[in-house]
Amino acid sequence: MDNRLQRGDWAPPFKTTDIQGREVDFSSFADWGIWLAFYRYASCPMCNQHFDDVMGRQAELFENRVTFISVFESEPKNFPKNILSRSFPNLTIIADPEHSLYTLYGVERSWGKLFTPQSAIERVRAGLAGYMEGKIDGPLDRIPAHFLILPQGIIHQARYGKTAADHIKWRDLEDFYASVRGQLNQVNRVPTPTRPVAPAPPQPPSDNDKTELIRTVKLELDSPEDLRKDEN
Repeated sequence: MDNRLQRGDWAPPFKTTDIQGREVDFSSFADWGIWLAFYRYASCPMCNQHFDDVMGRQAELFENRVTFISVFESEPKNFPKNILSRSFPNLTIIADPEHSLYTLYGVERSWGKLFTPQSAIERVRAGLAGYMEGKIDGPLDRIPAHFLILPQGIIHQARYGKTAADHIKWRDLEDFYASVRGQLNQVNRVPTPTRPVAPAPPQPPSDNDKTELIRTVKLELDSPEDLRKDEN
């Protein structure tokens, strides 16, 4: 597709709401690495299996300062319980039935990628693991896509699926973790500029200061040196 994003591109910012109705502002994750996952419809067996796999490693993501934002093309009312029941501090779930975010990130549709031997094999595996097909309330030919985004908003990896079951590999996260830590450490090493403090304005001398000044001047005038000068 012509509007595909690549490594090194700026990730398109967005504002929307999650399935709980809370505002999601892309810019609010500036201190985190972002794993932005575009799934198919919410009852897709392969998507659900991958989503649960990610949920099992949320602690790992949190420790590496990575937040997981998942996008489904279903209405919130059609989300299965295994998705709705999840709650983690670094988890955001977005319903995008209008496909605005899918379009923004160039997530494709392809019948050719849907009907592949690998898609069929993964569907069977998901079924054997207990993930059953539910209501299909999105384009059946939607292909998943994943984006790993660095804290500064640059895309570290853009992965457009080759099949309907092609998701990012966990081994790809290791390099991403290191890059996120590197950026955050670099930011933390830069000292925060501070405004110069203006010197306090001079204060008028107090009564004690005036008395001390008069005493000092008198002593200087009454010194032996001054007396000898006067005699000469």
